[in-house]
Amino acid sequence: MYREFLSALFSDILNKYILLWFYDGEKLKESYWFKSAGDAADFLDKHLPGHKVNVYVGVGLSGQDYGSDHRCLKKDIVGIGGLWLDIDFKDPVHKKTNLPADAVEAYKLFDELPVGCQPSAVIESGHGLQAWWIFREVWLFDDTIERADAEQLAKRFNYYFKEQAKKLGWDIDSTFNLDRVMRVPGTTNYKGDPVPVKLLNINESRFNPSEFEEWLPELPKDQADTPGAPLPQFELSADLQPPFDKFEAACEIEPRFKLSFDKQRKDFQDQSASTYDMSLARFACMFGWSDQEIVSLLVAFRRKHKEDPTKLLRVDYYQRTLIAAKKANNKQQASELLDTYTDSQEIDSKGITDPNQKEAILQALSARFDVRLIQIIKFMADPPTYKLKTSRGNITLGEVGELIGQGKLRTHIAAATGKLLPRFKPEQWDNIAQALLDCCMEVDVGEEATEEGAINSWLEAYLEAKQPLGADQLNEAVLNNLPVFYKKNIAIFGADFRKWLKTSQQETMTAKKMGLMMRGVNCDPAKIQIEVNGKVTTRNVWILKEGF
Repeated sequence: MYREFLSALFSDILNKYILLWFYDGEKLKESYWFKSAGDAADFLDKHLPGHKVNVYVGVGLSGQDYGSDHRCLKKDIVGIGGLWLDIDFKDPVHKKTNLPADAVEAYKLFDELPVGCQPSAVIESGHGLQAWWIFREVWLFDDTIERADAEQLAKRFNYYFKEQAKKLGWDIDSTFNLDRVMRVPGTTNYKGDPVPVKLLNINESRFNPSEFEEWLPELPKDQADTPGAPLPQFELSADLQPPFDKFEAACEIEPRFKLSFDKQRKDFQDQSASTYDMSLARFACMFGWSDQEIVSLLVAFRRKHKEDPTKLLRVDYYQRTLIAAKKANNKQQASELLDTYTDSQEIDSKGITDPNQKEAILQALSARFDVRLIQIIKFMADPPTYKLKTSRGNITLGEVGELIGQGKLRTHIAAATGKLLPRFKPEQWDNIAQALLDCCMEVDVGEEATEEGAINSWLEAYLEAKQPLGADQLNEAVLNNLPVFYKKNIAIFGADFRKWLKTSQQETMTAKKMGLMMRGVNCDPAKIQIEVNGKVTTRNVWILKEGF
């Protein structure tokens, strides 16, 4: 139960850490860290039996192992696998009384959700419900901006359900913090009398974070944070002055800097103060000035030209200007690097081998695309296929034309991230395409590059995750779609195998395609009959012959 849930929530975490937290209700508080959902489930298999502890999973991923005595702080969370909701029932263990009575009532909170937005998983936590809307890909944050965006989304999500609960006369707790821990299905809730934590439902519904933007309300002003801002820290007063030596040097090096400060740029169609602020901030960023020095420069400029006094001391205005200036500079530097890429690089047929150089090119591509590229994988099959890992999800591309064809790559990235890349001129795209190829990390896929090898590998992993029941448990196996020993072979149910492929291996397969692949590895279709309550039930299965 917990293996299926954890694998669905954290399917590909790129060496980040999942937190399992043990709490006995008194003194014992222990943290355990895992680099995969499978490792976390294996740990529970081994350590859960015989231990009377409450088991929780962190909603957020960590970038490191913080040891057994610590959890990851909110500011250090590096990603989330979905959005979550915690609904308490009216129960002696809870002080509040304005709560739903049971799961049936709690489900009313989902009645007004848009079509297709029902939760991916629902857990009965012992004294309440915990619901999850699992992302198609784990959302790994590029920076503090994305972390702030994620918490803002979680906060709006929680606010939506709090408002729905009010309509029903209930209250639900605020649980939007990224360092929240939630109960793990398949464990026991020891708060009060022991109660099992059950996985009531898990389905194939998956979401992109952007899908929630369409229907979630904005937060009231008294609850809203500054969305997406890394909140640079600086002193602010009306008499700030830029650093004299750096100011003089900038005026000498770049005449446009002096013209901007004097508000004499004839090439600017927009002569507003904010246009000049941006120009000065970008120049200062390029010269390596600190946030404080840039803010001091902008305050001095506004004071000199007697510009809008309402903005002179507005922290949020300077924060937004700093963020936009840095982003624009990064894009400009990326353009300069990529536009001359093929002329300036001396690269052999194996692409870039220096990891630092490869990371620099990936960062330049990220800035140019406005989508963070983490890795480009080249699977050494025949022909090679490619996979793009981004901060907003992973994209299986197929053969090389899907990677270096501008139109095809734009379509793939738009579908996976909701971000439409700008169009590039042919000569610009040639440089970008070569950079994409040079940054590839080659992966030897061996036998699994063939369909036969892939299905064999999946079947072995499936049977390891779901140990076949004995022949004397045939009825239980049929009723629960579990693998079972049948007439000296193993029988599996195609629907359950395909569901496992989807949730554990992120492979979507039609029944027709699976049938063709199963026949290719010496597996035969068959029918099993059992008697339930005096009625004969027939089920279709696949028989895995010896040496499948």
